[in-house]
Amino acid sequence: MHRPKRYHLDVASGLDHIMTDLPAEVIVLHSPGGVIHFASHRAPTVFGEGIQLVNSNLLDHVHADDVNRIKAVFTNVALNGIRESPLTVRIKTVGGGLRWVVLFSVAV
Repeated sequence: MHRPKRYHLDVASGLDHIMTDLPAEVIVLHSPGGVIHFASHRAPTVFGEGIQLVNSNLLDHVHADDVNRIKAVFTNVALNGIRESPLTVRIKTVGGGLRWVVLFSVAV
C-alpha cells in the first residue's frame, strides 16, 4: 500500500504534534511592554516547573529571534486595536530548552 508523504511545517520538525504534546491552554495577562501581571496555573506546563512569571517580562522568556515579531503583535493588538493571527514562537523553558507554542494575543 502506498502511503502519502508527510510534510512538516517550515518552522520546526514535528510542529504538527504541538496539540498532542502540550494539551494545555495557558493564560498570561501582561502589559503592552510584556510585564506579566497574571499567569494561569497551567503556565508550568509550558514554561517549566518552578518558574515565577508574575512581574517578569514575557519577552525574557522568548527566543531572541522571535522577540521583534512578538513586540509588533503586542503593539498592534494592545495599542492599535488590530486583530492579529496567532504566532508560532519559541519559549525558553526553565531547564534551558526551547518549546514551540502558538501565541494568541487579545486586548483585554
